[in-house]
Amino acid sequence: VTPVIVWAVLKRLVIDPMVREQKERDIERQREVNKSRITEKRREAKAAVNLMRATFARIRSDEEAKKGLVIVKALYGRLSAADGGGEGDGEEETEVIDVMIPLQCLVKDSKLVLHEASKVRVPG
Repeated sequence: VTPVIVWAVLKRLVIDPMVREQKERDIERQREVNKSRITEKRREAKAAVNLMRATFARIRSDEEAKKGLVIVKALYGRLSAADGGGEGDGEEETEVIDVMIPLQCLVKDSKLVLHEASKVRVPG
């Protein structure tokens, strides 16, 4: 009986806190990796949008000329953060991104052509 009690006390006072700390360190390390990955993806998306600007201008002027489909505003993300009413921290502001240029570039003959695949693959 005594060894079981000693084991339970040792586990609760020494082993469990060590395991918990290790899990917290692993989670923090994963957050840092994800943060750098997201930053890189955002930079790539901005570069893609900059490359799309000429195509965007051409498609938009063509659509305006024939009174076709012109996308005025397109947002993607947690829209509750967008209309949260003014104040919010920086993290909430990044939950919504403007996708007007990439969507307008998907317009062909006054039709928005979206593929069935995940929208993550849409450039920009």
